[in-house]
Amino acid sequence: MSENGTWHIRPMNEFLLFSSDAPGRQIVPVYLGSGVVRGIPVDQWSVCYVNRASYLTEKRIWSFAQRGISMPSGIVGDLGVPIQAVINGSFVFPNNTQRFEFDEVFNVLSFQPSLIQTTYQITPPRGVFCDNVRPQDLVSLRDVGIRWPYRFNVRIEASTSRSTDWQRFHLFYHRGDGDSSSRLRYDYLPQGSEDYQSVIHDYTDNLTYIIDRRLGTCQINRGVEIPDVNPLVDPIRFFVKNEATFLFNPPENAWEKKGSRRK
Repeated sequence: MSENGTWHIRPMNEFLLFSSDAPGRQIVPVYLGSGVVRGIPVDQWSVCYVNRASYLTEKRIWSFAQRGISMPSGIVGDLGVPIQAVINGSFVFPNNTQRFEFDEVFNVLSFQPSLIQTTYQITPPRGVFCDNVRPQDLVSLRDVGIRWPYRFNVRIEASTSRSTDWQRFHLFYHRGDGDSSSRLRYDYLPQGSEDYQSVIHDYTDNLTYIIDRRLGTCQINRGVEIPDVNPLVDPIRFFVKNEATFLFNPPENAWEKKGSRRK
Protein backbone atom coordinates (compact mmCIF):
# COMPACT_ATOMS: atom_id res chain seq x y z
CA MET A 1 0.00 0.00 0.00
CA SER A 2 1.32 3.44 -0.88
CA GLU A 3 1.63 6.35 1.54
CA ASN A 4 -1.71 7.88 0.44
CA GLY A 5 -3.56 4.67 1.33
CA THR A 6 -4.07 3.29 -2.19
CA TRP A 7 -3.01 -0.16 -3.36
CA HIS A 8 -0.43 -0.51 -6.12
CA ILE A 9 -0.62 -4.31 -6.02
CA ARG A 10 -4.06 -5.92 -5.77
CA PRO A 11 -4.67 -7.35 -2.25
CA MET A 12 -5.78 -10.98 -1.89
CA ASN A 13 -9.13 -10.14 -0.30
CA GLU A 14 -9.99 -7.95 -3.29
CA PHE A 15 -8.87 -10.61 -5.74
CA LEU A 16 -11.23 -13.07 -4.06
CA LEU A 17 -13.97 -10.40 -4.28
CA PHE A 18 -14.63 -10.68 -0.55
CA SER A 19 -14.10 -6.96 0.03
CA SER A 20 -15.57 -3.52 -0.44
CA ASP A 21 -14.09 -0.35 -1.92
CA ALA A 22 -15.45 1.58 1.08
CA PRO A 23 -12.79 1.87 3.85
CA GLY A 24 -13.77 0.08 7.03
CA ARG A 25 -16.74 -1.66 5.47
CA GLN A 26 -16.62 -5.40 6.07
CA ILE A 27 -18.35 -8.01 3.93
CA VAL A 28 -19.21 -11.25 5.75
CA PRO A 29 -19.43 -14.40 3.57
CA VAL A 30 -22.34 -16.82 4.15
CA TYR A 31 -21.79 -20.58 3.91
CA LEU A 32 -24.12 -22.15 1.30
CA GLY A 33 -23.13 -25.80 1.67
CA SER A 34 -21.27 -28.31 -0.46
CA GLY A 35 -21.33 -28.94 -4.19
CA VAL A 36 -19.30 -30.18 -7.14
CA VAL A 37 -17.48 -27.89 -9.60
CA ARG A 38 -15.53 -29.34 -12.56
CA GLY A 39 -15.75 -32.73 -10.79
CA ILE A 40 -14.15 -31.36 -7.59
CA PRO A 41 -16.07 -31.54 -4.27
CA VAL A 42 -16.31 -27.98 -2.97
CA ASP A 43 -17.65 -25.82 -0.16
CA GLN A 44 -19.46 -22.73 -1.38
CA TRP A 45 -19.60 -19.26 0.15
CA SER A 46 -21.74 -16.31 -0.91
CA VAL A 47 -21.45 -12.55 -0.44
CA CYS A 48 -23.61 -9.65 -1.56
CA TYR A 49 -21.84 -6.46 -2.53
CA VAL A 50 -23.59 -3.10 -3.06
CA ASN A 51 -21.81 -0.09 -4.53
CA ARG A 52 -24.08 2.79 -3.59
CA ALA A 53 -22.22 5.29 -5.77
CA SER A 54 -22.84 3.38 -9.01
CA TYR A 55 -26.04 1.54 -7.91
CA LEU A 56 -24.32 -1.78 -8.64
CA THR A 57 -25.45 -4.88 -6.75
CA GLU A 58 -23.42 -8.07 -7.06
CA LYS A 59 -23.90 -11.55 -5.69
CA ARG A 60 -20.65 -13.49 -5.58
CA ILE A 61 -20.34 -17.23 -4.96
CA TRP A 62 -16.87 -18.70 -4.40
CA SER A 63 -16.24 -22.44 -4.46
CA PHE A 64 -13.27 -23.86 -2.51
CA ALA A 65 -11.99 -27.43 -2.69
CA GLN A 66 -13.07 -29.42 0.35
CA ARG A 67 -10.61 -30.43 3.05
CA GLY A 68 -8.84 -33.73 2.33
CA ILE A 69 -9.30 -33.52 -1.46
CA SER A 70 -6.19 -34.34 -3.49
CA MET A 71 -5.19 -31.45 -5.75
CA PRO A 72 -2.13 -30.90 -7.99
CA SER A 73 -0.69 -28.71 -5.21
CA GLY A 74 -1.24 -31.46 -2.62
CA ILE A 75 -3.90 -32.56 -0.12
CA VAL A 76 -6.19 -29.67 0.84
CA GLY A 77 -5.68 -28.80 4.50
CA ASP A 78 -6.49 -25.73 6.57
CA LEU A 79 -5.79 -23.33 3.71
CA GLY A 80 -8.61 -22.93 1.19
CA VAL A 81 -7.98 -23.67 -2.49
CA PRO A 82 -10.27 -21.55 -4.72
CA ILE A 83 -11.86 -23.37 -7.66
CA GLN A 84 -14.43 -21.04 -9.17
CA ALA A 85 -16.24 -17.72 -8.69
CA VAL A 86 -19.70 -16.95 -10.13
CA ILE A 87 -20.79 -13.30 -10.18
CA ASN A 88 -24.34 -12.11 -10.88
CA GLY A 89 -24.69 -8.34 -11.05
CA SER A 90 -27.24 -5.69 -11.90
CA PHE A 91 -27.67 -1.93 -11.75
CA VAL A 92 -30.77 -0.99 -9.75
CA PHE A 93 -31.54 2.72 -9.39
CA PRO A 94 -33.38 4.41 -6.49
CA ASN A 95 -36.65 4.42 -8.47
CA ASN A 96 -36.38 0.60 -8.69
CA THR A 97 -35.65 0.62 -12.42
CA GLN A 98 -33.08 -1.93 -13.52
CA ARG A 99 -30.61 -1.00 -16.23
CA PHE A 100 -29.12 -4.36 -17.13
CA GLU A 101 -27.80 -7.60 -15.67
CA PHE A 102 -24.55 -9.43 -16.21
CA ASP A 103 -23.03 -12.76 -15.27
CA GLU A 104 -19.35 -13.65 -14.95
CA VAL A 105 -17.55 -16.91 -14.19
CA PHE A 106 -13.93 -17.05 -13.00
CA ASN A 107 -12.26 -20.47 -13.06
CA VAL A 108 -9.03 -20.96 -11.10
CA LEU A 109 -6.94 -23.56 -12.93
CA SER A 110 -3.66 -23.16 -11.05
CA PHE A 111 -3.17 -22.20 -7.41
CA GLN A 112 -0.23 -22.24 -4.99
CA PRO A 113 -1.63 -22.40 -1.43
CA SER A 114 1.55 -21.26 0.32
CA LEU A 115 4.57 -19.13 -0.40
CA ILE A 116 8.06 -20.56 -0.64
CA GLN A 117 9.80 -19.53 2.54
CA THR A 118 12.34 -17.17 1.02
CA THR A 119 12.37 -13.39 1.14
CA TYR A 120 12.69 -13.31 -2.64
CA GLN A 121 9.21 -14.82 -3.04
CA ILE A 122 7.48 -12.24 -0.82
CA THR A 123 9.09 -9.07 -2.17
CA PRO A 124 8.26 -7.18 -5.37
CA PRO A 125 10.03 -8.49 -8.50
CA ARG A 126 13.32 -6.94 -9.52
CA GLY A 127 12.77 -3.81 -11.54
CA VAL A 128 9.62 -2.84 -9.59
CA PHE A 129 10.24 0.36 -7.66
CA CYS A 130 8.42 0.86 -4.34
CA ASP A 131 9.05 3.67 -1.87
CA ASN A 132 10.48 2.70 1.53
CA VAL A 133 11.40 -0.82 0.39
CA ARG A 134 14.94 -2.14 0.79
CA PRO A 135 16.76 -2.13 -2.58
CA GLN A 136 16.76 -5.57 -4.25
CA ASP A 137 20.12 -5.46 -6.01
CA LEU A 138 18.89 -2.51 -8.05
CA VAL A 139 21.23 0.19 -9.34
CA SER A 140 21.29 3.89 -10.11
CA LEU A 141 21.86 4.84 -13.73
CA ARG A 142 25.02 6.77 -12.98
CA ASP A 143 26.49 3.75 -11.14
CA VAL A 144 26.49 1.78 -14.39
CA GLY A 145 27.57 4.72 -16.55
CA ILE A 146 24.20 5.28 -18.23
CA ARG A 147 22.57 8.60 -19.12
CA TRP A 148 19.76 9.39 -21.49
CA PRO A 149 20.92 10.44 -24.98
CA TYR A 150 20.10 13.93 -26.19
CA ARG A 151 17.48 12.61 -28.63
CA PHE A 152 15.53 9.38 -28.72
CA ASN A 153 12.01 7.99 -29.16
CA VAL A 154 10.51 4.84 -27.73
CA ARG A 155 7.16 3.04 -27.76
CA ILE A 156 5.95 2.08 -24.27
CA GLU A 157 3.19 -0.28 -23.14
CA ALA A 158 1.63 0.06 -19.70
CA SER A 159 -0.89 -1.95 -17.72
CA THR A 160 -2.18 -2.15 -14.14
CA SER A 161 -3.46 -4.79 -11.76
CA ARG A 162 -6.98 -3.34 -12.13
CA SER A 163 -7.32 -3.85 -15.88
CA THR A 164 -6.44 -6.41 -18.54
CA ASP A 165 -6.11 -3.67 -21.16
CA TRP A 166 -2.70 -2.54 -22.38
CA GLN A 167 -2.29 1.19 -22.89
CA ARG A 168 0.32 2.36 -25.38
CA PHE A 169 2.09 5.63 -26.06
CA HIS A 170 4.96 6.91 -28.18
CA LEU A 171 7.51 9.09 -26.36
CA PHE A 172 9.83 11.54 -28.13
CA TYR A 173 12.67 13.09 -26.09
CA HIS A 174 14.79 16.05 -27.19
CA ARG A 175 17.38 17.83 -25.08
CA GLY A 176 19.71 20.52 -26.31
CA ASP A 177 23.47 20.14 -25.93
CA GLY A 178 24.54 21.20 -22.46
CA ASP A 179 21.00 20.81 -21.09
CA SER A 180 20.08 24.20 -22.54
CA SER A 181 16.58 23.05 -23.50
CA SER A 182 14.34 20.03 -23.04
CA ARG A 183 11.17 18.91 -24.78
CA LEU A 184 9.02 15.80 -24.41
CA ARG A 185 6.21 14.66 -26.66
CA TYR A 186 3.65 11.92 -26.12
CA ASP A 187 1.36 10.45 -28.77
CA TYR A 188 -1.44 8.37 -27.25
CA LEU A 189 -5.17 7.69 -27.08
CA PRO A 190 -6.59 9.11 -23.83
CA GLN A 191 -8.97 6.92 -21.86
CA GLY A 192 -12.57 7.35 -22.96
CA SER A 193 -11.58 9.27 -26.10
CA GLU A 194 -11.77 8.33 -29.76
CA ASP A 195 -9.18 10.92 -30.87
CA TYR A 196 -5.43 10.54 -30.52
CA GLN A 197 -3.57 13.34 -28.76
CA SER A 198 -0.07 14.70 -28.88
CA VAL A 199 1.10 16.36 -25.66
CA ILE A 200 4.30 18.39 -25.86
CA HIS A 201 6.04 19.65 -22.71
CA ASP A 202 8.44 22.47 -23.48
CA TYR A 203 10.64 22.92 -20.43
CA THR A 204 12.54 25.80 -22.04
CA ASP A 205 9.49 28.07 -22.31
CA ASN A 206 7.50 26.29 -19.53
CA LEU A 207 4.59 25.55 -21.90
CA THR A 208 2.38 22.57 -22.64
CA TYR A 209 0.86 21.98 -26.10
CA ILE A 210 -2.12 19.61 -26.39
CA ILE A 211 -2.87 18.69 -30.01
CA ASP A 212 -6.00 16.87 -31.16
CA ARG A 213 -4.67 14.61 -33.92
CA ARG A 214 -8.05 14.26 -35.68
CA LEU A 215 -9.23 17.87 -35.57
CA GLY A 216 -5.81 19.47 -35.76
CA THR A 217 -6.58 21.86 -32.89
CA CYS A 218 -3.87 22.96 -30.47
CA GLN A 219 -4.33 24.13 -26.88
CA ILE A 220 -1.41 25.97 -25.25
CA ASN A 221 -1.14 26.03 -21.45
CA ARG A 222 1.33 27.81 -19.23
CA GLY A 223 3.40 25.34 -17.19
CA VAL A 224 4.16 21.63 -17.58
CA GLU A 225 2.30 20.30 -14.53
CA ILE A 226 -0.81 18.12 -14.79
CA PRO A 227 -3.33 17.31 -12.02
CA ASP A 228 -2.94 14.25 -9.81
CA VAL A 229 -3.90 11.03 -11.53
CA ASN A 230 -4.60 7.50 -10.27
CA PRO A 231 -1.87 5.21 -11.67
CA LEU A 232 -4.17 2.19 -11.31
CA VAL A 233 -6.63 3.73 -13.75
CA ASP A 234 -4.49 5.83 -16.07
CA PRO A 235 -0.83 4.68 -16.15
CA ILE A 236 -0.01 6.82 -19.22
CA ARG A 237 -0.91 10.13 -17.60
CA PHE A 238 0.81 8.94 -14.42
CA PHE A 239 4.02 8.54 -16.44
CA VAL A 240 3.51 11.97 -18.02
CA LYS A 241 2.93 13.58 -14.63
CA ASN A 242 6.13 12.04 -13.23
CA GLU A 243 8.26 12.37 -16.35
CA ALA A 244 10.80 14.59 -14.58
CA THR A 245 11.37 11.85 -12.00
CA PHE A 246 11.70 9.09 -14.58
CA LEU A 247 13.85 10.96 -17.12
CA PHE A 248 15.53 14.00 -15.57
CA ASN A 249 16.03 13.00 -11.94
CA PRO A 250 15.61 9.20 -11.68
CA PRO A 251 15.37 7.76 -8.16
CA GLU A 252 18.30 6.04 -6.51
CA ASN A 253 18.54 2.26 -6.83
CA ALA A 254 15.36 1.90 -8.86
CA TRP A 255 16.71 0.28 -12.03
CA GLU A 256 17.56 -3.26 -13.02
CA LYS A 257 20.37 -3.83 -15.49
CA LYS A 258 19.56 -6.61 -17.96
CA GLY A 259 22.83 -6.49 -19.88
CA SER A 260 24.36 -4.72 -22.86
CA ARG A 261 23.58 -4.90 -26.57
CA ARG A 262 25.81 -4.10 -29.49
CA LYS A 263 24.84 -1.12 -31.60
